[in-house]
Amino acid sequence: MKIKKEINKIELPKNLHEKSQAGVLKAKSEMTKPRRKWPLIAIPTIVVALTLFLLTIIDSNGGMRDIDIADEEISSSIAILRIGNTDYVYDSNLNSTHYTVGDKIGEVKTKLQEDALPEEDFSSNFLEAGTSIYHVVEDKNIILAKGKGENEYKVFTKSSKGNFNEN
Repeated sequence: MKIKKEINKIELPKNLHEKSQAGVLKAKSEMTKPRRKWPLIAIPTIVVALTLFLLTIIDSNGGMRDIDIADEEISSSIAILRIGNTDYVYDSNLNSTHYTVGDKIGEVKTKLQEDALPEEDFSSNFLEAGTSIYHVVEDKNIILAKGKGENEYKVFTKSSKGNFNEN
């Protein structure tokens, strides 16, 4: 109690509030802002990443690489369906629910061994004989295949080379 009485006896200058505000402003102006170091790291990182990306898609002659499955060695891991003179390759990364099933093209007539290249119309080294083949409404380069008793369609994309046997 005695301390409170003594504190209340102290007279405060009328401009104390103004002086405290001025002191805060002066302290803020004297403080230096910390420099951000992220541009020193981010810019070289972006340049290196872009350079590596470009090196992977540009060949030694300065042209764009034709990244196509037909340029790679054909192996048993590539599922191929031949329709007419065009080869279609199974793409497990595409989801058939993103496409609208169109008209039926036909059915697989012949199933070949996994390492064989289809040569005849409606032959495949992946699909069973009797598998139904359908157009896709959204994209003429994609077809769907659905075997008997299967719940989902398999998505095949047209090879940019057209025919593996003509390479």
